[in-house]
Parts: sequence; C-alpha cells; structure tokens
Amino acid sequence: MHDIKIRGRYQVKLHELLCATAVVAVCASPAYAGEEVIYEAAPAWVEPVDFDAALAKDEMLVLFDRQVRMEDGVVHDYLDIAYKIETPQALTQLGTVQVPWLPDKGDLFVHNLEIVRDGEVIDLLANGGDFDVLRREQQLESRSLDGMLTATMAIPGLRVGDVLRMRRSTTTRDQALNGEMQVLQGVFAEPAELGFGRMVVTWPEGTAMRYQVTRDVALAEPETVDGYRRLAIEFPVDELDEMPGDAPARYQQASLLQVGTYRSWEEVSAKMAPHFSTEGSITPGGDVAREVASIEAQTDVPLERAALALQVVQDRIAYLLNGLDGGNYLPQQPEQTWELRYGDCKAKSMLLLAMLREMGIKSEAVLVRSQAGDWVREMLPMPGDFDHMIVHATIDGEDYWLDGTNAGIRLSTIGEVPRFFYALPLREGGAELVRMDQRWQDTPDRATRVSIDQSAGFDYPALFDIDVKVQGAMAARFQNIDDTTEEDEITAFASQYASDIVGDNIVFQADIEYDEDTGIARVIAKGLTSTWWDIDRNSATLTPYTSSNGMTFSPDRARREWRDIPYQVGGPLRLTEQVEIRLPEGNADYVLRGTDADAQMVGGSRITRTATLDGNMLRVRSDKAEIPVEIPADEFAVNRRAANKLKSGDYKVRANEGVTRYWEYSPEEVAKRMEGIEDALDQYVALDPDDADRLSLRAGMIGTYTYDYEAAARDLTRAIDEKPSAELYAVRAQTYANAGEWERALDDALYAYDLQGDFAMAAQLADIQAKNGDVEGALALLEEFDLGGDDRVAQAQLRAELEGSAGRADDGFAMIEQILTERPGDAQLLNAKCWHMGTWRYKLDEAEAVCSEAVQTSSYDASVLDSRAMAYYRLGEFDKALKDIDAALSKEPNMAASRYLKGVILSEQGRKKEGREEIAYAKRLAPQVVRQYALYGIEQPE
Repeated sequence: MHDIKIRGRYQVKLHELLCATAVVAVCASPAYAGEEVIYEAAPAWVEPVDFDAALAKDEMLVLFDRQVRMEDGVVHDYLDIAYKIETPQALTQLGTVQVPWLPDKGDLFVHNLEIVRDGEVIDLLANGGDFDVLRREQQLESRSLDGMLTATMAIPGLRVGDVLRMRRSTTTRDQALNGEMQVLQGVFAEPAELGFGRMVVTWPEGTAMRYQVTRDVALAEPETVDGYRRLAIEFPVDELDEMPGDAPARYQQASLLQVGTYRSWEEVSAKMAPHFSTEGSITPGGDVAREVASIEAQTDVPLERAALALQVVQDRIAYLLNGLDGGNYLPQQPEQTWELRYGDCKAKSMLLLAMLREMGIKSEAVLVRSQAGDWVREMLPMPGDFDHMIVHATIDGEDYWLDGTNAGIRLSTIGEVPRFFYALPLREGGAELVRMDQRWQDTPDRATRVSIDQSAGFDYPALFDIDVKVQGAMAARFQNIDDTTEEDEITAFASQYASDIVGDNIVFQADIEYDEDTGIARVIAKGLTSTWWDIDRNSATLTPYTSSNGMTFSPDRARREWRDIPYQVGGPLRLTEQVEIRLPEGNADYVLRGTDADAQMVGGSRITRTATLDGNMLRVRSDKAEIPVEIPADEFAVNRRAANKLKSGDYKVRANEGVTRYWEYSPEEVAKRMEGIEDALDQYVALDPDDADRLSLRAGMIGTYTYDYEAAARDLTRAIDEKPSAELYAVRAQTYANAGEWERALDDALYAYDLQGDFAMAAQLADIQAKNGDVEGALALLEEFDLGGDDRVAQAQLRAELEGSAGRADDGFAMIEQILTERPGDAQLLNAKCWHMGTWRYKLDEAEAVCSEAVQTSSYDASVLDSRAMAYYRLGEFDKALKDIDAALSKEPNMAASRYLKGVILSEQGRKKEGREEIAYAKRLAPQVVRQYALYGIEQPE
C-alpha cells in the first residue's frame, strides 16, 4: 500500500497499523490452531478507551490502542484502531480491510468492525457480515512462503469523512520458544499526531518479566492491578533527538518497546540451541554424505573444505523462506533442504553446519541482525532482536562468518567479516553476544586496470580499455549474464559499470565473464570517454582516477549535543586500481604533482598509492580498504588533518606550455589524430546501425573534430529516418549551414520550427533566414512572439541585429534602449547595446563609454570584451581592439567571433600570415562566421 502521512512528518503504512502486532523473526515457518475467524467480544481484561475524546481531536489516526496480555506462554494481542477517511486515496486503501495471522501459532478474533458517521455507529458485522479467509503468499516475489492467512472484507458504503474502527485480537504460542514470550512495539514519537495512542502490556504478578524502551524514552514503572503487573506508555512520546547521518546505526533507530521473559543472552542461546542440533542429520551413504565425501576427496585443508561447502550451499540451494512447517524459528532439516534444493537462512545454515561438522570443522549456528546490528547489545535479550542466521566456524584459530544466503564467496574471500557487528551463538550451555571483529581483506572486492589513450590531444575524446576483476559478494550479480545475452546489452552494462571509473563513456566492445570455481567476474571493455583534461587558458590539468582521490573526513557534529557521538566507517570494502594514461603527443611540458601513501590510515580507510611519469606515460597504483569500525569523537581532529593532507596530495599532471587545442591542428593532422577515435565510433554504431542516438552522437563528434559536415549530415539523415524529432532536424540544419548548404539548412530549420514552434526554434530559423538573405522574413517571424523575462531580452537582441542588417540601426537600437529602461544596468542589455553600436557603426562617438560600462558591469566577461573590441575596430583603434580580443580569448579561447575579428585586424595591419591563421581557427570552430560577419560588412581578407 501507499504511505499515508499522519499530520506532521511521521510516515506509516495502513496495513502496518491494521496489523500492528509486530514480532521480529529470524528470516521467518502443522499444528494449525485456527484457520477460521472467531467472532466474539473483547476479552474482559481489555481496558476501555474514551473513543469520543480521541475523535474530538480530529486527527487522521483517531485511535491506536494496543493491549497485550502475556501469560502461560501465550501472547494475547488486542488492537483497537480507528482511522478517519480524509482523502480519496485513503478511501481506496481502506476500502478493503485485511488482517493477517499465522494459524499454526494461534487464533484471530474479531470483536467489532464499524463505521462512525456523523455520530452514528454502523455495525458492519451485525447483519452477517463476515471476513473471507484467503491463503495468499503475498511475499512470494521476495522468495517467502510464510503460511500466513489473511482475513479480508470489502467495506460496504465507506465514504470520505467516515471513521473506520476495528477491534481484533490474536493469540500466539510460538512452538520454538518453549513457553517463553516476547513483545516488541515501535514507539510513536512526535511529530506524529493521533487522537489517542497507547501500548499496555500485562502479565501475572508472579511472572518474571523484563522490559525497556530504547532511545532514552521515559517509561513509568509497572503497577499491580487485580493480580497483574501493568506496563503502559502513551503515544506520541516527545520527539526523539535528531542524530547525525554518519553516526553508528544504533543512534539512528526509532524507539522500541520490548517486553519479554528471557533473563539473559545465555538463556536465549541455550533455549534456541536444541532446534539447531545437527546430530544424526546426515544419513550415512546419503546424498549429503556423498557431497561431503566429494569435498573431502578434493582437499584435506580445513579452510578449503569450508569454502567448498559454503559454495555448495550458496550456489546449489536456492533461497526460499519457508514458514509452513512450524514457525519463524524452527529450521528445515539438512537432508530435506538438499532434496528440495531451496531453503531460508536457517535451512541453509543448518545444511552448512551439518556438512562442516561432518568434516570435523568446529562450527555453530549464530543469530545476527542484518541491519543496525550494532543496536543488538542495547536491546533486551530475546529472539526477536534478530532477523538472520549464519554459521560461525573456527579454523586454525581464526573466526570465519559464513552466510549461506550470500553468493560468490570462495576461498580467497571467505575471511571477509559481514557488517553484522554482533552474533549470538546457539550453544547447549548458552552463550553471550560475540563481537564480530573486523579484519582487513586479503583480496580486493574490485581490482581495476585502466588504460587511457589521450594522445590525440587535450580536447579530443580518449580511447580507453578497462579490465575489472570483481570477486566475493560483489561478483554475484554477474552470474546471470551468460552467452545468451545480446551484445548491445553487454556493452550497455559495461558502459554503465565503467562510468564510475572513466566517467561519461560509450563502449564499442565488451565481454563479461564469471568463473563459477573462483567466484571471479571480469568486465573487459573498450570505449571512448570524454577528455580528462581541465583546460584553463594556456594550461591544462589532469587528475587521474583513483578511489582515494578527494578523500574527506568531516563528521557532522555541528550541534553541541552531538560532539561525543562516534563516526561510523563504511565497508567492508577493498578497491585497487592500476591506471595508465598516455598523455597528448606534441610539445607539452608535463609535471606530476602529488603525494604517495603507504598503508596510511585516514578516516577509517587504509590508503596505499604511488604514481610515476615517464615522458608522456603516467602510471598510478592505488589500494583503498575500509572496514566498518567506529571512530571516537576524540580522534576526529587527527583524522580530519590526515584527510586534508592526503587530499591536498592527490595526483595531478599539469601542462603549462605546449597545450595545443583541437582547432589549431591542420586538417591533415586532424585526420591522423582522429583515426582511432573514428574507428571506435564506427564500431559503436555498428553494434546497432539503426539506433538514432548512436548515429547522432557520431555525427556530433565528427562534425566538431573533423569538420566533415557532409558525413555528419548523412548520419543525422539516417537518425531522422529512424527516429525523427524537431531536435534532430534543428541539429541537421546547423550541420548543413556549417557545410554551406543554406537551402537545405533553411528547409530543416523550417520543419523543426513547424514541429516544435517555440522561441528557440524560431531563433534558429530567423538566423538561417537572415543568412539566406531574407532578413524581413526573419523579423516577421520573431515579431510573432510575445515574451517576457530573459526570453524577451534575447528576442530584442535578435530583432535589433536583424534591424541593423536591414539598414534600420535606429529601430534596433530603440528596442534595446526601451528594455534598458525597464532593466537599467542589465549586463546582457548593455552588452547588446555595445555590440549594436559597433557592428552597425551606430553612434560610434558614444560607443567606448557604453562598452566600458558593459565590460565593468559584466566583470570583464569574455563576450562583452569581444563586443568592445568590435567597437574599437570600427573606431580604428586596432591596438585596443586586439587587447580586448586577447583578454577575451584568454578566458574563452574557443570564441570563433573573436578569432575571426582578430584575423581581420591582423590582416589589415599587414600581419597577413597571423591573420590567416586566426581566421582558419575561427572557421574550424564555426564555419558560419564568415557569412555572419559579411552581414556586418566585414569581408574575409584575401
């Protein structure tokens, strides 16, 4: 069901409220006491509630009254719950009431079901209304057969505004608990809002009972009433203190009320242990015995035998929670599990335990909590504290924690300690909680080899090869990728996987392997990734990938009350990388900066790394490991300093000279440098030749880096044939314009505008119309739009430029001035005003002052410097113009307009060779620049 918000921020699920008797169970299992719903009055011990007072508070959750009597090994659980139907959503969710129960443990009693409407009570059971009983395995998709029955009834005539109230009880005697009892209840805390809420637990006065509420919630001492001890708590309690997200999980758990008869962990252990005895569970000569013999024949090393037994249980026994044979705590027997080839955590653990003991390996079943396991030591001892079972083996004096429900664990990874923190061994004489001490992993979860070929140039995409070995639990997800998987699916998976290592990428060749014997998966891929260089003016910096880059340690302890809360480290996890990067060939002078580390401890991580630079070959090695330990608050400062020092020493390669940009290469040089990249793009497209996205991606790269606009247009045409869109037509229009095919460009721009019809498409169409000589048509098109905000500014700029092209500079200038009166000092408009004055020689005597104001207002933005350079050029101030252009290009070196104007000025100064060079750069960056400047009356020099 969907979540419903009870005014405030507290989220609950409706079915959890209706079925609020929650007992946590070990991976959760005939003596079926009650398969029919019993209709009778509430037990005499149930305390009344003032329903009218609760209703008067006008809350969505009108009433939550849970009362539990614990006596003679039976937990009798009563719930009175009422919910106001305030929304159609709630009406849909509560239109059918569903109440589950486990018939092998007890009965379901329905005391009443009613609608309260405008003070009238409608009894839904009075006229023979009964629940239907369904046996439905609602969690089958999560591999769970729990044997639960569900009583269900569609509520007739329920309306928005009604209050639906139900009172019901269940009885539970768990076969596995041998008369012991336990109750757990999550505590409602503010800002949850409800009309009335409480939890009452009673038990005979002479019964030894333990109780507590976690998270320091106040709990009154029980009182004695009519021979029973009575423990009560009303909801909501005061809002719990907020905790930092990086604190250990126990600090962040919701408050929990626990009541139970267990006196100690030893008692829980001793009373559960008999259910997990393996004596006589393997029949001599039977199937399991033969499997054990097969393992023993392969090796006489105990650890190797344990690893093989674990592999059998993990890989050959499917997971299925089977709750049909006695409850949440009673396990399937090993030979039954082997025959069925499925089982839950208890069944898998029992089978593994039996096999290990048969081989003489010291081992025992242990209970663990799979989430927030560090919380267990603060809870009252009871089986309900745990939700999982694994096997603890001791081999050559070492502890091994073996999880049969995991996957992919082999000899090389068997020593990894799961993130469960504490375990309760089940022993005949009882046992205390055992801390699952962590240890550093001998083998990495992921070992990565990366080869990056950036030799083509600083701007060009880089070819890459990756070879990633994954083992342990991390490798298990690769088991389902087999020879039947399509090639494009494999490359897509590899690309997604590689994104964490190389960033944005495409993969054109990939192979994924999984070795059942070693549990090692490999991802081998070739592809293209974006340049790793960060280019700033005439220098460039490359930061090679390693998992230790950017190390930080900054626990959130802003609040004083948090200052003593420890920090929880992640893991267990170990990552290693070997990175090789071939740097751009040419005249660049490379310098490597960074700090090596040798098993340095930083924020709970152990870091080892080295780097070398040999000519234009960079090699980096990195090893980062972490285990889930806690760092106490008094060690924060030293870890913070260590992290800052390591981060400041992250490896970087810097090129201060010889940074050649892609537009500076001649067409012949480009062809040579792009050869491998083009081949990679061809292979990528060949994987799915009809995929529009692949075709358009290749078109973009070919057009940008090789200037082969005809080839780019062919790809775009194929893409349009497969998946036409306004965007693709617009891209092809620009491609045709770059190729000088203006009629085709106009045709595509018109069609893109017809398809989408927005201002962006109109602006492109108007630009192409103007360059085709139809300035009046372009103006008419733009005048159709009535825009506001920044779009209105952009519209005015375009129209002003077109008016100038039509010889009406006065009209264009007036448009800019009009909007400037509405947005005085606007940097964008001041730039437009400066540009207009320069391009159309309009009021040139005032231009320098206007342009200088624009430059200062924009904080010397490159595009505004370019506009002032145009004004200086028109004024004949060539040196000033060149100074502004150089300043602009130092900020944005790929500005085609600036380079073109620089080339014009240099040519007019007689520096024709330099001028031709700059014009060539400009035309490579934006081929339309020549036609654009011709509109301003600035022709390309001879």
